[in-house]
Amino acid sequence: KVVAEYRVKYTPAEMKSAYALAKIADILFPGQIIKVRGAGNTEFGESLLVSERVPHDPSHAKLQQVLIAFDEREEKGKPTPFSDQEIDAAFSGVYDKSDERAHSPQVIDFARRAREAGFPFDTNGQNYSFHPDGTFTYMDLGPAFILRRDESGALTDKINLNFDPTKLHAAIQELP
Repeated sequence: KVVAEYRVKYTPAEMKSAYALAKIADILFPGQIIKVRGAGNTEFGESLLVSERVPHDPSHAKLQQVLIAFDEREEKGKPTPFSDQEIDAAFSGVYDKSDERAHSPQVIDFARRAREAGFPFDTNGQNYSFHPDGTFTYMDLGPAFILRRDESGALTDKINLNFDPTKLHAAIQELP
């Protein structure tokens, strides 16, 4: 399993919605969405998504190593084993290769079908893991809704939806 921490701290309700929306997406697009096993917040308020491990293509694997080292340097002051040139190369390697594959007919068709079903999935290559057999897994899942905050940061009763309920309802109705 993989535990991914969101950079934004979401409320427990927002995290429940991330789990539910991911499950619906997996039903509508089997084999093309990460398999989410759980979502929630730690006692410290960190928002986590638990999913099955997806094999990374080589450029994503390198980027993951660099990002972990970079985060440790930024957050804990630990020196990174990577030079600035290696960091730049890792980022450009993922973005160059991913952007090229993300413009494939297969990914463009997936993103179109997802939008038609009400999901805001994109064709940004870094949000996909591409597999040797030509398939891919979309990995950029978020909450179904975001609670709005006022100027002071307090939660309001207003929400922003991260899906189109009419399109999603229609897509669910079309399931066999």
